[in-house]
Amino acid sequence: MEAQPVNPCPLFNRGKCMVDGAPLSKEAVMSLCMGDFQQCEKYESVDKLDNNKFVMPSIMSTDCLEPITCEFLRRGLISGPKCVYQCVAWGKFLTRIQLEKCIKYWNTCPIRKEYHA
Repeated sequence: MEAQPVNPCPLFNRGKCMVDGAPLSKEAVMSLCMGDFQQCEKYESVDKLDNNKFVMPSIMSTDCLEPITCEFLRRGLISGPKCVYQCVAWGKFLTRIQLEKCIKYWNTCPIRKEYHA
């Protein structure tokens, strides 16, 4: 049995690339996502914030927002007027699309409700 790499690509999630949400072939997953992901054309420089969690500025940075409604949403400044946002309940930094959903549906968020339980 072949050992799994310790550090898969931070953009790889459930068989898809978070950059465009496209399903990935098994070959792409094994050669890039679980291997030399820095060589992938979708991978750009990754910053590390908050206990070495990965942040992809190209899909996660946005204008800094005020005010933030959900008590579990934390903001981090990455450069200039750009910020990234982390869901403390989920333990992840959010893409811009995830952030939009978080802001819109924060009160009915299942992750938030589970965290309160």
